[in-house]
Amino acid sequence: MYCDAPDSPRRRATQIAMHTIFDALCRLLAPILVFTAEEAWRHSGAGGSVHLLELPKTQDRHGGANAQIAELLKLRGVIGQAIEHARQEKLIGNALEAAVVLFSDSDVTSKIDKEELEEFFILSDLTVHQGKEPSASVTKTSYKKCARCWRHRTAVGASKTHPDLCDRCESVVTALEKTAR
Repeated sequence: MYCDAPDSPRRRATQIAMHTIFDALCRLLAPILVFTAEEAWRHSGAGGSVHLLELPKTQDRHGGANAQIAELLKLRGVIGQAIEHARQEKLIGNALEAAVVLFSDSDVTSKIDKEELEEFFILSDLTVHQGKEPSASVTKTSYKKCARCWRHRTAVGASKTHPDLCDRCESVVTALEKTAR
């Protein structure tokens, strides 16, 4: 969210999701954390008292999303173990320095864009292959680090105007520079 342009649809969607989560959490925590929930509710600029609102209704609006998230969390655990092993071996310093090859028996990784998977797993470089069971291998990425988002990308160093930025961050910074003029 912080690396996207202010008018980015992805950033706006993230803000809406965060607002929805905040709203539900305040309402759910209000009976337990009476003063804290009320203070958070008022600080958000919402009118009235959180204690006068109804509790949120549960809704399964996204069909199989829960199963997909469960599968992604399982794969994140596999990746996390491989990264931790690489860190203990002093191969990498942090997860963003890792080039991860993930072998997955799940079809969920083929349904989601590579960049979204990298965002979800908090990685700079991810390659996914089908395998019989989930496993991951880690090497140090050969890509340079973006000074803005800290992700290691192929495009870092390619721009003459912003040689220390990746293509995503360069487009955001360029747009911000144009609006500042």
